[in-house]
This record gives sequence, structure tokens and C-alpha cells, in this order.
Amino acid sequence: MENAIAELTPVEVDTNHLPSLEDLMREFNDIESENSIHITNNEDFDAMLEEFATNDVQTSNSQNDEYTSNGQTENRITDELYIRGNAHFSALEAELQKVEAALLIAEGENGALQSLVQRKQTDFDNYRRRIEREHGEHYVHAVTTLVKELLPVIDNFGRALDASELTTPTPENDFGQFLDGIRIINQQLIRVLGKVGVTPIDVVGETFNPQLHEAVALEENSTFPPNTITEELLRGYMLGNRLIRPALVKVSS
Repeated sequence: MENAIAELTPVEVDTNHLPSLEDLMREFNDIESENSIHITNNEDFDAMLEEFATNDVQTSNSQNDEYTSNGQTENRITDELYIRGNAHFSALEAELQKVEAALLIAEGENGALQSLVQRKQTDFDNYRRRIEREHGEHYVHAVTTLVKELLPVIDNFGRALDASELTTPTPENDFGQFLDGIRIINQQLIRVLGKVGVTPIDVVGETFNPQLHEAVALEENSTFPPNTITEELLRGYMLGNRLIRPALVKVSS
């Protein structure tokens, strides 16, 4: 250590560059003034902190009031929406009831219309059947009237043919060709009547039926059983199932 101290070399100090006493005093005053400014600034900062705290409290109170006001407003809006919703729902329910009532009325009217249509259809069917029945009756009446007018002519043709069979042709009275012509005409008349539904009633050998036959005589006949037609005196005719003229017959007793 002593050797190290002995080895230290003296330092030369430049006295020309050392600060003077005035410079030191001025620097000290500047430092003191700066500290005073900081102190003043610190007081201002404290005042600012106090003011900020006051404002913060006021802001907090204002926000609380605002929250309270907002809550009341929200509650009022909610209540109003609820009231409006109920009113709208009530209106919809009333409209639904009206629609249901209108639907019931429409269903009733539809049922009435269906009943009316069914009645009209029934009336039309009855009218159609009545017209068809009347038309058929008119047709039968017209044909019956015509046939009744023709039957005497046919009867006379038949009588003429029956009488011709009893006559023996001779060179003086040879009218065989004439009789053949009469037979052809008679057959044509029978065919024409058959086309319109008129048919002769077969009676010989049949049991007497008062609805179809008219008995003009009773005779004892061993060939036929009792109440049996033995001879046809006048031919009867039917138009379909309708009797035009009953047959005149003899019946066995």
C-alpha cells in the first residue's frame, strides 16, 4: 500500500477553470428556485387530484342517476310494449273469432246449397222419369190406337182366307192367284205390327185367363180338360205387356 501511495503522481489543477463564488451562489439560487417550483407544482397537483376526486364522485352520482333513469325508462318501455302486445293479441283473437264465425256461416250456407242441389237433382230425376214414362205412354197410346183401327182389316183378311179354303177352284172360278196375293198382304201386315211390338195371343189349348181372354161360349169337349180354350173366335193382341184386345174364345166345361 505504501509503495502504491509512493508511486502516485501529483495532479496538476488548473485554477483558471474553477468556478467562482458568485457562480456557486447563482447555481444554488437556481436549484432552490427550481425546488420551489416543484413544490408549487405538487400543490397544484394535489388540488387537481382533489378536484378530480370531486368530479369523479359527481360523475358517479350522475351515472347512478342516469342508470336509475334508464332503468325506469326501460321498465316503462317494457310495460308499454306489453300493453301494446296484449292489445294486438286481443285484436287478433277478435279477428280469429270473426273468421271462425264467418266459417261457420259459410259451412251452413254450403250445407244449404248442397241440400238445394240434391233437391234439384232429385226433382230433375223425377221430372226425367216422368217425361220418359209419359213419352212411353204416349207411344203406347198412339200405337194402340193405330192397331185398333187396323185389326178389323186384318180380321177381314183372315176371314176371307178362311172362306177361300172352303171353296174348290174350278176353271170358271179360278182365283187361286188372287188368294195368294191376299195371303201375302196379310202376312205383311202381321210383320209390320210385330215391328212395333204388337203380337197375337196364342189361345187354343191354353188355360182360360180372364185378363187375356173373353169367353163367349162353353162346350163339352172330351179332347180338352175343363176350363181350357177349345176354339179362337177372334184373335187377341198384345203391345208388349199391355193388352190391346182380348181374344174371343170357346172354353171347355
